[in-house]
Amino acid sequence: MKLNKVKILGKTYKITYHSSMEDVNTTNKEPLFGEFKFADESIRIFDKLKEFDRLQVLLHEITHGISTTLELNLDEHQVDMIALGFANVLIDNKLIDLGK
Repeated sequence: MKLNKVKILGKTYKITYHSSMEDVNTTNKEPLFGEFKFADESIRIFDKLKEFDRLQVLLHEITHGISTTLELNLDEHQVDMIALGFANVLIDNKLIDLGK
């Protein structure tokens, strides 16, 4: 599953995939699996992940988008656990097929 855009609370974000973790990070080039940029309306994802991991990273960045837009101030651990939970719910209930 590779989306090229996602709508989060009325705002559309472009999703791009990158072969280098350093290219994902537009701020300081430290290696990242994903990056959410509210002002740029963009999500950047490291492409060389297993499909489940890429889904979890995408959901992690979407959760950042929700948290930012709604001013929830979720920390990284909270965002990560929500993303992991949603990834498992989507797969376990066959709402998404990762082509296994």
